[in-house]
Amino acid sequence: ENLIITKAKRNEVPVLLSFSSYSLFFIKPCYSKLSSSPTKHGEIMGMGIPVVTNSGVGDVKEIVLKYNAGFVVEDFSEESFKKIIEGIKTTPSFSKENIIAGAREIYSLENAVQSYKKIYDLISR
Repeated sequence: ENLIITKAKRNEVPVLLSFSSYSLFFIKPCYSKLSSSPTKHGEIMGMGIPVVTNSGVGDVKEIVLKYNAGFVVEDFSEESFKKIIEGIKTTPSFSKENIIAGAREIYSLENAVQSYKKIYDLISR
């Protein structure tokens, strides 16, 4: 009764997402995903919405834990999912402001440009 699945156009996604208590996304943790960064994670955090996701994809686990931005499933076992469900039931709430601040720190264009510039300056000496 609390789960709504609907089709949406790209421009409708932020509005529909804003109704969410959590956002779930799972990505197969294969070799090619070890160094990836899912765009959806930054977008969801930018809206202050906690996520339920899996480890083994880029630094998603570390970001979620550092910014207290949701739950991370270690594997896809029934036990792992039960642990997350229990966490959702017993965790009072996540700070929308902290999640947004984390998104700005990790995913902002300004910080990305500064990071790339530092690297470029180091290798161009």
